[in-house]
Amino acid sequence: MNITDYRQSHPGCETRAKFVSWLNERMPDGVSISVSYLRDLESGRAIPSLLLAVTIEESTGGVISVREWPGLVRRRQRPQ
Repeated sequence: MNITDYRQSHPGCETRAKFVSWLNERMPDGVSISVSYLRDLESGRAIPSLLLAVTIEESTGGVISVREWPGLVRRRQRPQ
């Protein structure tokens, strides 16, 4: 599941601010996310670091998958 779908379906976390607060409480010290960065992630303007993506996956019990992040997904090159 991607982060936008998870946020919108998670009870009590429908807004970005509530979701960021909820998520930051579950992430280890030294790793956090801001509302503006979440907005950029959801719109595709930003690509999370692998550390952040993995931490979010672990913090959500694996529901948000690293494989769903645009830019972190391996794409096979098509022959030209």
